[in-house]
Amino acid sequence: SLGDFASPLDFKYRHICRWDGECNTDHMKGLVKRFSASPTLDADLSQGFSDEGNNIADSISEGVIINTSGAPPTRVASVTSSKADGTYAASEEVYISVKFSDAVFLSEEKPTLLINTGGEAQYHSGHGTDELLFRYISSVFDAIDRLDWMIDPDTDSAIHCNDACAIANINDEAVDVEFIDNGDKLIEPLSAVIKLDSSAPMIVSVRSEKGKSPYCHLVNDATEELCSYTIGEEIYINLTFD
Repeated sequence: SLGDFASPLDFKYRHICRWDGECNTDHMKGLVKRFSASPTLDADLSQGFSDEGNNIADSISEGVIINTSGAPPTRVASVTSSKADGTYAASEEVYISVKFSDAVFLSEEKPTLLINTGGEAQYHSGHGTDELLFRYISSVFDAIDRLDWMIDPDTDSAIHCNDACAIANINDEAVDVEFIDNGDKLIEPLSAVIKLDSSAPMIVSVRSEKGKSPYCHLVNDATEELCSYTIGEEIYINLTFD
C-alpha cells in the first residue's frame, strides 16, 4: 500500500528461479511466499526477476525493492455524517467525516470544513488515519432545510486550509482535496437529511386533563352554574410547541 518501502524485501520461500529458463519450465515454476512463520500468500515469479522486460531485481541475493513513490495522489473519497435525519435547533453538535484514499497527516494548523450555513466545522480528530472528523455546532442564526458541505470556488474544495495549514500523505506529498474537477462532481452530498431551525418555538395548543369540579353553585339569577376548586388543588396544564 501507499508508503510501503523495503530494500530488500525478505521472503520465506520454497524455491526461487536462478535464471529465466528455469522459471519457464512448468515443473520448476518459482514460488515465493511472504516472510512469515505460517506463509500463505504465493507470489508467481514464472517470468523470473523481470516483468514484461523490466527488471524487478538484478539478482536473487539483492532481493526485490518495493517503492510506492510513484503511486497516485491521495484524494478525498467520501463525506458522511452519522447524525440521524431530523430537525435540530441551536447548539446541536453534528459530526461530519471526510474519508481519504490513504492515511493523511496534518500540520499544527488544522483544516476546517465549509458548511452551507456559511459557517465552518472544526477539526476534531483523525490525524494519521484515512478519515478526518469535523464537528459543527449549530448557532441561533442557522436556518437551512438540509445541512451539507459547501465548495470554495477558489479551491474547488470544501476543506479550508490557510497558508499555515498542510495535509500530506505518508510520502509527505500534498493531498488532493478537490471535491469537483472541471465542473464534474467528485464527492456526493451528505445522505443524511439534517434540518437546522433555530427560530424561537411557538405554542400551538394549551390543554388540561383536569375534569370539572364537583363543587358548583348557581349564579346570575340561577341561570349559570359556576364550578370551582378550593385552595391546594393541583391542576396540570400542558403546552405543546411546534
